[in-house]
Amino acid sequence: MIMTVSQKWPHNDKKINEMWASLLLTADATLDKNIKEADRKDTKEIVAEVGSFKPDYFDLYILFED
Repeated sequence: MIMTVSQKWPHNDKKINEMWASLLLTADATLDKNIKEADRKDTKEIVAEVGSFKPDYFDLYILFED
């Protein structure tokens, strides 16, 4: 979800993405932690595998840095 809120969805509305980011931050989401299941990959691992991921809203993406 962190990757999603840092991208332009079909709605292409940064304000909506900022609200989603706020909800995730309230839930203590970070790039290094999977909130629900410890055996799933964290966001940093997924981004490393994708390799070419460049967020449209980098300012929202970096909010989740530890």
